[in-house]
Amino acid sequence: MMINVQNLGKKYQKTDDGRVIYHTLRDNLANMLTGKRPENIYEFWALKDVSFQVNEGDVVGVLGRNGAGKSTLLKLLSRITAPTTGSAELHGRVGSLLEVGTGFHLELTGRENIFVNGAIMGMNRPEIQRKFDDIVEFSGVGEFLDMPVKHYSSGMITRLAFSVAAFLEPEILVIDEVLATGDDEFQKRCMGQMKNISKSGRTILFVSHNMNAINQLCNRLFWLERGTLKADTTDVYNTLNKYLIGEAQENSTTHWLADDTHKLENDYFTLKSFALVDAQGGALPPIIPNDQQAFVEIKIEMKEYHPPMGMGYCVTSERGERLYWSFHNDTESEKRPDLQVGEHIIRAPIPRNMLNEGSYQVEFVSRFIPYRWIVEPGSSPASLVLQIRGGLSKSSLFQQRREALLAPEIVWSKAA
Repeated sequence: MMINVQNLGKKYQKTDDGRVIYHTLRDNLANMLTGKRPENIYEFWALKDVSFQVNEGDVVGVLGRNGAGKSTLLKLLSRITAPTTGSAELHGRVGSLLEVGTGFHLELTGRENIFVNGAIMGMNRPEIQRKFDDIVEFSGVGEFLDMPVKHYSSGMITRLAFSVAAFLEPEILVIDEVLATGDDEFQKRCMGQMKNISKSGRTILFVSHNMNAINQLCNRLFWLERGTLKADTTDVYNTLNKYLIGEAQENSTTHWLADDTHKLENDYFTLKSFALVDAQGGALPPIIPNDQQAFVEIKIEMKEYHPPMGMGYCVTSERGERLYWSFHNDTESEKRPDLQVGEHIIRAPIPRNMLNEGSYQVEFVSRFIPYRWIVEPGSSPASLVLQIRGGLSKSSLFQQRREALLAPEIVWSKAA
């Protein structure tokens, strides 16, 4: 067992304006000299009664909303702050990357900070020297190595800090969302390096809002909510989906139903309902991964039917780009649904492994193909919101949202 946490808790004090009181020596002295005392102080638990064990080789993702206690947990494990209650035992050398510049002395050079951090982790100079070139090469700050760190950009400090934490081979690596400050290319390299670290049997605790990265890297998941451990599970994929559904915007909707004040009616048809459903026809959550199959379901009463009249849907990105539309009569006549006069329910898939992360508007549309719209994109009252998060790639090399409109899965092969 690498980590043993029992009934861990951390209590802070806040003022009415939301400021956390840390009781640093500087603040206490200033208050004594000025006679200033914060008014209306109240206590709150940033973390309360958290218990778990982490084994060697576990890669644990830690997720939760802002204020859930994620960073507090990592600070307690990294010995940056002391717990109010409980205990945390860590067996092995710990490398932490929690905030930009954590563990760095700004007046020292990059070179000096590498050796200082190695010494803090319990390594001797020959051990650090053996890893020195790898650290410098991975960080990409070689030409600035003998410059004081105070002159580095935040991105340079992040790259060097991660390189030090990763390449000095701690048995336990603790990483916060600080990687989000790096550029996309460096983030990809970090993900690949953490994958390599996990394969070597070392233990990682990883806080991130990048759901795809957690899904790819982690074999275990901690879900924190209001300072308590809501879930400790190895079912990472399904738990991530539950979390994302809970994070869905309140105005997201995957079902439109006609009523007395909410109608779509004309001389040709009356739209009864328009919905996003799963493969069994059940309601679809407002957030799904890129690789989950979703269907558009249309319930319609036909008053008058003409073969060129198409019923379908249009998908528009959150930036307003019309990505595509599809009609029931796009396909050859013997395969298309027969929509003679009467009531019908028809379905069509939204292609899997195609949409990038983001929010999409899915509208009911109808058109006399090809010359006249009956219900045009951008003006349809039957409009749904679908959010895509995660599931973009099965590769450990690419975890982030793609810098393009779409994110299709394309299978490559090597020519003979």
